[in-house]
Amino acid sequence: MKQICPAQVSRVDAGRAGLIGLAVVFMGCGAAWLVVFARNSSLLLSDTLLDDFFRLGAFNIAAWLMIFARAGHIISPHPAATRIIVAAMVAALAALLAVPSVLGVGLAMALLGGGILLQPKLLTPARESGWLLLALAACAATLSLCAFSLPVADWDAQAAAWLSRLAGFHATAQGPLAGVGAFRVIILTGCSSITPLASVWLAYLVILLFMRVTPGRADIPWLLASFITSIALTEIRLSLMLPSAAAWNWWHNGPGVTLYELTALAAAALFPLLASRRAA
Repeated sequence: MKQICPAQVSRVDAGRAGLIGLAVVFMGCGAAWLVVFARNSSLLLSDTLLDDFFRLGAFNIAAWLMIFARAGHIISPHPAATRIIVAAMVAALAALLAVPSVLGVGLAMALLGGGILLQPKLLTPARESGWLLLALAACAATLSLCAFSLPVADWDAQAAAWLSRLAGFHATAQGPLAGVGAFRVIILTGCSSITPLASVWLAYLVILLFMRVTPGRADIPWLLASFITSIALTEIRLSLMLPSAAAWNWWHNGPGVTLYELTALAAAALFPLLASRRAA
């Protein structure tokens, strides 16, 4: 009988693990493409689909590149790891078929990321890939939340009115409506303080991994600070919209949007950069 040396077994197992890892990544990436299809019914690659893909953001693209780079190490060397990953892939496919929408895409990527993180004897690249997939899932889920009216919009209206009163305006709020005098702004879920949080989480992970630092418990305070800063910036922007229609237009459609986005991006990048210094 032909004998196989341990080195050969190791190479075969590593090859199988790499193929399964690539399958997980391609399935997750395919789910992400479905977000683009769900947002745009046209399939013309030249001027719509690729445009929408790049509108998903640089951090989303960077996250997928990082996951691809770790594909060969997604599977843990533990014998049960393959079964867990395959089960996660089956559950993710079932989610896509059962909920053919952006919400289903988010659920599928969450199942893939969770399956990776549930493996025993988890490898560091696998842990990083799992967290990236969960952050991407949260970004996809946020798109679906924008279609619903959530209580957070009422709380944002109250907070924005309070900040406006601190600035000397006689602002009032009722439900998701806030404003000064007869002018009223309705705060929808898509403009609420929770909407940017998934993107903030994704940016935190991408920058931290770019700095070659593996996320851990030490990052929790930094990530919370990043979330709080994002919420505060959103509330300040909302409060600046309340005094008049001109103020609303400047901060909602005009140069104020760019100013807010650049400030939010700088804040989102600052905290992971500060957190990465612990490894220096």
